[in-house]
Amino acid sequence: MRIPLIKGLIILFWGIVALVLFNASPYLFIKAFGILNIVTGVLTLIFTQKFQFLKISKQWLALESLIELVAGFVFTFLVSSVDVFLNYLSIGIFFIVILQFIYGYTLLNSGQFNLLNILMRFVTLFGGIIVGIILFRGNIPIETAVLIVGIFSVIYGIINIHYSMELKNVVLGELK
Repeated sequence: MRIPLIKGLIILFWGIVALVLFNASPYLFIKAFGILNIVTGVLTLIFTQKFQFLKISKQWLALESLIELVAGFVFTFLVSSVDVFLNYLSIGIFFIVILQFIYGYTLLNSGQFNLLNILMRFVTLFGGIIVGIILFRGNIPIETAVLIVGIFSVIYGIINIHYSMELKNVVLGELK
């Protein structure tokens, strides 16, 4: 349970820093975002290897780890302009939102119905699409984009912290 907790705390801390320092250098922010993704990708990969018996480890968490590592590499080593950053970020948001929706649909089909979970996935899907389009169009300042990423990071950090405390159900598996 410590790995998702640590991952959630790192993402939450990073999101708060992004919200506080949104006026800092865009180049520094882009590189820090890349490093954050590499660190969280490694943590997710370690978690999937350590807890292979969880139903989601071999599929969703492995895919999440791969996405985080690729995003980390791209943002750390390939992206150096704000426009390219916003384009990649919007594409990443589209991809993650769609994956989260597919995962929710899979849970629904497996008989694991949770109305709040399904409703939150719809809200995330529509909200993510709107934010992704706004970022992709590129007609917002980088400071606003940093604030948006900071807010998403805070939410995602809280989700990971909550996930670390909920690893005791049929879908996720149980830690002993």
